[in-house]
Amino acid sequence: MKASIIVPTYNGATKIPNLLQALQNQTEKDFEVIIVSDGSKDNSQQVVLDKDWYLDIHFIHQENQGRSATRNNGAAMAKGDTLIFFDDDMRPKTNCVAEHIAHHQKYEGSIVTGGLQEEVTSFSNELFRYKAYLSNKWLSPLASSSSTPLEKSSIFVTTANFSVSRSVFHQLGGFDIRLTDAEDYDFAVRAFLKNIPLYFNSGAFAWHDDVITTRSYINRQRQYAAAQKKLFTIHPDWKNQGFLKEPYRPTGLKASIFKLFCSMEWINAIDKGSLKWLPQGLRYRIYDYIITANGVFFPQMIEI
Repeated sequence: MKASIIVPTYNGATKIPNLLQALQNQTEKDFEVIIVSDGSKDNSQQVVLDKDWYLDIHFIHQENQGRSATRNNGAAMAKGDTLIFFDDDMRPKTNCVAEHIAHHQKYEGSIVTGGLQEEVTSFSNELFRYKAYLSNKWLSPLASSSSTPLEKSSIFVTTANFSVSRSVFHQLGGFDIRLTDAEDYDFAVRAFLKNIPLYFNSGAFAWHDDVITTRSYINRQRQYAAAQKKLFTIHPDWKNQGFLKEPYRPTGLKASIFKLFCSMEWINAIDKGSLKWLPQGLRYRIYDYIITANGVFFPQMIEI
């Protein structure tokens, strides 16, 4: 078997069918799908097992253990030579799995993150459009680097769409179960320190059907900031090695400006589309200020 696709899920009954349909449409067919339900309380299992997907599916239900342990448990059951990880809200394009497998045939012993972006439609809300803009902004500079390992300054792994050989995954000990966020960056740095090359391949592309509001997105920023603090505790030497930086906090006039955006009125303004009349560049700059102020700089000022 060429590949094992590992999908962690928590109450993903409404999302999993889109992923499975996309996997069913893949040009590459030699793979198994391992879905690990991390303490889900919805009907995910019935959604998966009550329909014939024409896929080799294994569904595992476990008590809630967190994302790192969930992915590790899926990997422990895998039979494929290549482990491909998708989140349950991803829709890989028809050649995505083939691209992942082809990469590992060409670059053995490496890790590759695939391209991803939110698919904007006429029904997309304002924050979804903003998130799609950010995804494109972050990843487009790497689009031409599929044949070159990422440099130290740009190493990353996105667990929503990445792959690694089974042997390399076990060599790294999988994901750190102490982390509930930033486990992907931790995985990337540990790989880099073991001289395992990391790549980005925009051709292994998947749409990200993320359902978010400004509040939930700000909460994610808060969770990620907390995880970064935990990384400092787990890997105190990474700061001197250039992998971690002390969190920046604005002072003086700049801090006062950011604090002006710490209010529910601003947060609601994004979700309601109240600022859509502004030019996109200015509008998205304001969104940056709102999300950074409430999610990173001054999370204590308002409760989300």
